[in-house]
Amino acid sequence: MGRYKGALKFIGCGSAFNVRYGNNNAYIKKGNSLLLIDCGSLTFNKIVENKLLERVDNLFVLITHTHSDHIGSLGDLIAYCYYILKRKIHIIYPNIQHIKQYLNLVGMSDEVYSLINKQEIYNIKTEDFNIVIEPIKVEHVNNLMCYGYVLNYDNKTIYFSGDSSKISDYVLNKFYNNEIDCLYQDTCGYDFRGNPHLYIDKLCKYIKPSYRQKVYCMHFDEKFDFNKVLEYGFNLVENEY
Repeated sequence: MGRYKGALKFIGCGSAFNVRYGNNNAYIKKGNSLLLIDCGSLTFNKIVENKLLERVDNLFVLITHTHSDHIGSLGDLIAYCYYILKRKIHIIYPNIQHIKQYLNLVGMSDEVYSLINKQEIYNIKTEDFNIVIEPIKVEHVNNLMCYGYVLNYDNKTIYFSGDSSKISDYVLNKFYNNEIDCLYQDTCGYDFRGNPHLYIDKLCKYIKPSYRQKVYCMHFDEKFDFNKVLEYGFNLVENEY
């Protein structure tokens, strides 16, 4: 893979079982502020090992859904920040009751983190960045509330799909109307009935060839064909660490 040049940086870009590439996990960091998108089972170790939290005073975690490869070490991150770094994490996830129940089960009481109230549009403002976030319900699995997000940051608009088997008409219309500058899409190399992820050939049906340079594939499974994706004209994300 060529060196990744997209708007987001990635700690991991693999699917649940792809330990080589780690859990799919992106971030934006500027000055003392950090927005983390998901915090899977393998993510906390990478964050600490690579000193990503150094000089971070404002930490926001945006959750797409509660599968363990997207949220499995969130409790560790919350505890580390609260007890070691002496600061609270701010968590964004539209299904408030669901995330509170999960965190309670892993031993994180309400006072050790901050949960931002459900909003149609979230606006994160610090001295370092201003990020406007719109949650989009996506289709992944039936038993979980799953979200992608439209993020407006630094005069660019980004769509981050989370895990999803489709791209909504709402997102596609914004994309083709040039209201979304780049699209980060969960893409897989397997095609089967009921697939909870988006097979690469189906992605081709959504995205016209002339627009594919604005699409970044992520969440790679173990047998993902990187060359095929590049031949189709899409980009690939790449881990920073």
